[in-house]
Amino acid sequence: WGGWTSETTFSRDFRFYSLATQSWTDVITGFSEGPEWDGPAGALGNFTTHPGIRNRPGTVIDYITNPGDVRLWLFGGGGYYMGTSDLWYYSVNTGIWRQMIADDGQIPARYITQMWFDTASKHIYIFGGRADGATAEFPQGLFKVNISGVRDDVVGALSYQYVNNVTTNPPNRYGACAWSDTVARKFYMFGGSLDNGGFFNDLWSYDVVSNRWSQLIPNGYPSFGNNSYLPQSVPSPRSMPICIQPAVGSRTAYMAHGTASSFTSTEIWAFDLELKQFALLSDQGFGAFGGMGMASGNRLFLHGGFQSGSLFPVFASYNISCPSDFYVSSSISASCVYAWSNLTQVGNIAFAGYWQDHVNGRLWEWGGGTNSATVRDFRYFNVSTNVWIDLRLSFSATPVWTGVAGALGDTTTHPGIRNRPGAVIDFVTKSSDVRLWMFGGGDTSRFSDDLWYYSAGSSVWRQMILNAGVIPRRHIPQMWFDPTQKQLYIFGGRSSTTSLTYPRDFYRVNVSEVRDNVVGALSYIQLTPSVLPLNRYGACTWTDPVNRKLYMFGGANDNPGSFFNDLWSYDLVTSTWTQLLANGTFGATSTNYYTYTNIPIVRSMTICFQPAPGSRTAFLANGDLTTKDIWAFNFDLQMFKRVTAYTQHVAGIGGMGMFHGNRFYLHGGFLGGDTYLPQLSSYYWSEN
Repeated sequence: WGGWTSETTFSRDFRFYSLATQSWTDVITGFSEGPEWDGPAGALGNFTTHPGIRNRPGTVIDYITNPGDVRLWLFGGGGYYMGTSDLWYYSVNTGIWRQMIADDGQIPARYITQMWFDTASKHIYIFGGRADGATAEFPQGLFKVNISGVRDDVVGALSYQYVNNVTTNPPNRYGACAWSDTVARKFYMFGGSLDNGGFFNDLWSYDVVSNRWSQLIPNGYPSFGNNSYLPQSVPSPRSMPICIQPAVGSRTAYMAHGTASSFTSTEIWAFDLELKQFALLSDQGFGAFGGMGMASGNRLFLHGGFQSGSLFPVFASYNISCPSDFYVSSSISASCVYAWSNLTQVGNIAFAGYWQDHVNGRLWEWGGGTNSATVRDFRYFNVSTNVWIDLRLSFSATPVWTGVAGALGDTTTHPGIRNRPGAVIDFVTKSSDVRLWMFGGGDTSRFSDDLWYYSAGSSVWRQMILNAGVIPRRHIPQMWFDPTQKQLYIFGGRSSTTSLTYPRDFYRVNVSEVRDNVVGALSYIQLTPSVLPLNRYGACTWTDPVNRKLYMFGGANDNPGSFFNDLWSYDLVTSTWTQLLANGTFGATSTNYYTYTNIPIVRSMTICFQPAPGSRTAFLANGDLTTKDIWAFNFDLQMFKRVTAYTQHVAGIGGMGMFHGNRFYLHGGFLGGDTYLPQLSSYYWSEN
């Protein structure tokens, strides 16, 4: 009901959102004024058929006073620098508003008040609020209203009763979070503010039976966000967050967003009524204060608010059982055992060629860099068993063979040592087989231009193009596979270890006729479209097989000393490159919904995740020595959104990974100097 539509305009819009149909229904049309009637500033509670315009009234819901009906109780609220003290309820069954207490000055008029409902005694309780914004008046004391005898056919003249003999009343305030524990008959109040006294992060409980307030967390307690329920896990001071009552049968309440002076929170917190402790679910809400919301099942629904000087129209839903945009521990939900977890390590590693095998559920890796060495280790991680399988022993060399600097592609049974080759996976060229294609790569002194594939079906490597210098040798190239025409595409890379040379060339290789029993002499075909992206290495590459487009994001070029955050697409039908995002878009937003303004910062050598079968979403993670984030890119929208801003996986470049089912797998990385990472981390995420 109502709300704020501009700095001096307030409404009495009345609507509801149905979770079943996912649609809004406007109820205001049953009144004499139109849907957007704003009225004069003083017309707050002098109507006999329905409340007047107002924002931030106190509200509670009542399922029990009239069995079979749901009643929406509404107290006070205000316009600009003024409030009211009337009390109304709306009967969902009859569709009628009833005014139970007029705006007659029984108690000081107010808005942004704290309000609770005690289901056992059928009493409404009211505490504090803001009485007059112009003079900063904040009424004290706790009031209650007995509504147990109210019937739809009687407009009762109820009255406010001051609750006497209350021990240790909290300081007066407005905009605090208020939750009811119907089992223990306790009310909780967190935070709030006073215009002349700052913002609070204290936690109070009121025991209805003993008529006693107790301070559970003192004001000014150091804020600490932890994803488990802990005594020291306490939100920072804030006012006017979205306060969400526990769902039916639940013992968990929630709080989202809020403001403190120039700070607007993007956090979502859970509060356990049994433990009386907080846990941080997410720090990536849309960040507004004064919004509305509810919990239903395993979802929070957050609507609107005020952000950065303007009203915010977002309506968002959020999964609290396995949140998509922040890791949680099993202490919040037993169904979230698939949160961040550290899996089996195989030693320090970065810059390996890697393939994401969605058919067999495997993350394959070849070569890479370790501390002071380049290797030709070959392994895969089975996501079903959480076990690494080492395939190096099938070669004649020892398991950790590092070879000589020049032995990159002149062996006949398997590739030589290298790091950061181009790597794509092929599920279609040979039915019932998976092929891992690998191009180029290098070590500290030499690069290669050979092309190999590994047949997962026959466990054999085949060299299809020799390391003959036919095209400039390189590593960290951009590479794609077109499953429709069965062709590989290669762009750019780094072609010299000493002279900072970065070829701006584009090649295609037709692999449609390759068979396991034939070592074919394939060839590179250079493509010369009229528009080419700037030369670079280490960009993220994705293939959209439905629309037959290749995407490329970011990368680096040491020659001008540049890192990129531009986005390009190559249309395989028209053979044209198109720049979708210009380079250097700084100051872009980083939110967890798709918008045109969501753009990752510049980066190179990220972990690039290809879409799972049937999905239209690709991902990237990390990408420099400090960035620890995961982004989603939707092919249909051609937009980004941030999945998480903080990963438990250590920041770094040159890591490997895959997305399979609803899980990310991130492996290894390089932190500079001679520091390579051994971590294999797993993270649960769902588009919903």
